[in-house]
Amino acid sequence: MAQHKPLSGLKIAFTAVDLEQSEHRGIAYFSKNLIAALDSLGAEVYLLTGFTSYRISARRMRELPAGASQTIILADILDRLNNPPESTIKDGHASRIFIDLKFLRKLKKLISALRLLPSLLFIKKAMYVPLRQSVVAQYTGGDRLTYIDAVKGFISISQCFGYMSFYAACNSFLAKPRFLIPAPDIDLVLTSCPLACGTFLTSKKSRVPVIQVLHDMFTLEYSRHPDNPYHFYNRLAFAAKSITLCVSRDTQEKVSSILESGLEASRSYVLAQPPSIDSVLLKQAAEQPTNLDIQSPFILFNSSVVQRKNVELLILAYLRSGLHELGVQLILAGKLHPGAYGRRIAFLAESCPLIKLLGYVSEFDKAWLYLNASLLASPSLSEGFGIPVLDAGALGVPILASDIPSHREIANMSVLEARIELVHGFDVDIWSSKLLERFPTQRYAQDSKEINIQARIASYQRSAELIKSEFERVLYKAIRQSMGIS
Repeated sequence: MAQHKPLSGLKIAFTAVDLEQSEHRGIAYFSKNLIAALDSLGAEVYLLTGFTSYRISARRMRELPAGASQTIILADILDRLNNPPESTIKDGHASRIFIDLKFLRKLKKLISALRLLPSLLFIKKAMYVPLRQSVVAQYTGGDRLTYIDAVKGFISISQCFGYMSFYAACNSFLAKPRFLIPAPDIDLVLTSCPLACGTFLTSKKSRVPVIQVLHDMFTLEYSRHPDNPYHFYNRLAFAAKSITLCVSRDTQEKVSSILESGLEASRSYVLAQPPSIDSVLLKQAAEQPTNLDIQSPFILFNSSVVQRKNVELLILAYLRSGLHELGVQLILAGKLHPGAYGRRIAFLAESCPLIKLLGYVSEFDKAWLYLNASLLASPSLSEGFGIPVLDAGALGVPILASDIPSHREIANMSVLEARIELVHGFDVDIWSSKLLERFPTQRYAQDSKEINIQARIASYQRSAELIKSEFERVLYKAIRQSMGIS
């Protein structure tokens, strides 16, 4: 389908909110796949961002010629996307300091809200920032901006996601935020996550249709999730008024069950994303060494180290299995988040030298880990979809995963060539015995590494192409419906 470029000439604004985050996992990978699919279908993709220039004020910017101001803003947007600002608020060590920081944070939010309030009464005007290759070239080559070649330019609205969040916080009392996009005239807005995004207007003040992506309900299901559940519910309710793309059947059913009016079946699609590993990086990882200092065989866990990922269960099961005494390593690749759970995982990892906490790894290192892993383990309590399991499944890596709805959906995908065993329950003894059962034999570990790796790459190419084709088909269908094309 994509060869015919059925969306040629269609201008689509895609929200970059998840690409602006410091860590690219989960939704960021989904966002990159969406951008690639839209480009493959022939659409012109523009990233909607809240970033603008941080070096020059808006007043100073207006004094410059358009070419100069656009160049400055483009450079600053690319720099922020490539090197996002980190939060300056750290965990408090003493209760008094923590309370003071908490008060200051609330005060800062209140001041920000009061500054946003008058702007909601007016239309916020966007600035179109076209790409200039001389500027873009200075920021390419890393992991974060691999999608930039599929983008035509940026639509910059300072604090736009702040306005959306503020509306989600008190949508019963305020008018919706309105955003004017004078150029280019956008045909459609596509969000990367549920947003209370208000109304988008073209230069002729005509309303732009919106398609919203729904990933999960973790904010409502887990008390320790950092997002505000009231705001998140309002975002879901707002998103349900549009055509929705749900990353799994499980997400679709959960969201529909908690919304007052549910999700309209004829306006909601399940859009299972393609695998997240770059095929070029897989080939490079097959030929180039890594500096991770890892010896085969090893069990791989690849995800953020947070409580719902159930990493503690995996470590305890690994230790109880005795695999470490046989020289089998446990590799944990993912950001270790601060807090009591993170400290607990770090303490357990320190108890065994064969457990390695790698933290956030590069895309190249991730590709190398998947190519060389003897087993992928994912004992997660809940997932919106389950990208690590999908990636391993596409490569043909043996998988041991928790028996949860999203993992069952992936296990039922006929295009995957891996053996995926779903473990019912979260008992350490059960997981320990399953690790021993599923771990490859000594003969397998001694097989030709090159043949094994090449087979995995070939498996990945076949699976990824089939999943990508279905991804584009569903996306195209949803866009046609949103545009009123029969």
